[in-house]
Amino acid sequence: MTEYTLAGFWQPGYDDAAACVTLNAFRSRQNILDDARQAARQLLEVVENEAIPQTVEKAAAAITSANNDLKTIEVEIEQESHNKDLMDNLKENITDDEIEIIQFVDRLQIFEQTSHLTLGEYEAVVTDKDCYDMSVSAAGHLVVARVGGLDILDMTSGATINSIHFEEGKVGFVVETYKDLLIVGVATGTDSCDLAVVDNQVFISGADPASGNIKVFTLNGQQQPDIFWNGKTEGIASIPPCYISFGDISEKKIYKQQITDGKKGTTWSAPVPIPHCICMDQSGLIWVHSNSNDSITILSQHGDLLQEIQDDKLTKLGVIADLCVHEGYLYTSHHDGVGRFKIN
Repeated sequence: MTEYTLAGFWQPGYDDAAACVTLNAFRSRQNILDDARQAARQLLEVVENEAIPQTVEKAAAAITSANNDLKTIEVEIEQESHNKDLMDNLKENITDDEIEIIQFVDRLQIFEQTSHLTLGEYEAVVTDKDCYDMSVSAAGHLVVARVGGLDILDMTSGATINSIHFEEGKVGFVVETYKDLLIVGVATGTDSCDLAVVDNQVFISGADPASGNIKVFTLNGQQQPDIFWNGKTEGIASIPPCYISFGDISEKKIYKQQITDGKKGTTWSAPVPIPHCICMDQSGLIWVHSNSNDSITILSQHGDLLQEIQDDKLTKLGVIADLCVHEGYLYTSHHDGVGRFKIN
């Protein structure tokens, strides 16, 4: 199973073989319950037609209650079987009805984590460089936008694999990986723009402070109609295959927006203290950092608040420009470089 393709909609580590064994066990259990129900009905007929002691009447009432419980279990079994079939269909082929299917899977909340998370000690990955933005490539490399260009790094050692240099004087780069592409933006007139790429479209927040609109482009640079927004957008993240999430610092909220033609609109909003940068992890959870109180807010894809992390180790880094979460680590970029925290 390819986690990258279905990130956020399929539980990483889901074991198909185990699921089939579980489903077969449910079916065997259903046969046993059918036999038990038939025996209960036969005993109920005896209870209803014969004069018997009070103790047997109590037993009959208990059997009736058990029979109702069995019906409830049967409904759960049927639902479990339906969910398995739905998930298999999602893995094999996302059809034209993908939005409705994904929304249904969202409601099942198959990917939410509720355990309490803490941050380990800070480990420096890049030092002595003013870094802006980060993204993880399909090859598992960390792409860092810094003063003067981009660095492609090994995520384990921090060693530089490749560097790309830009013209002198250009600042405020933002970068996003998409398939085998690097999408790079250059901030002009503002240092708070951010970009996300989903469904072969590029979405830029903070690029138009006067209107608050989110700019939209195709991958070849053709401008598309804006997503109109009456506020001040800051930070943006892609939620494949048909959503983005972005912050509004004037409203102090995070929004999830559907971007599919004909079905565009806000799905939910959630309060976050002055959101600055946003990312989605491999489990589909949304991480938001706020420089106003050095906190990280973790939300489900439904906008439910799962946890808020406040840690002095974040404060010591100063202003955090961007964050990303990958394979159990929280990466942060700032004016002195890039580092990571183990997520415990």
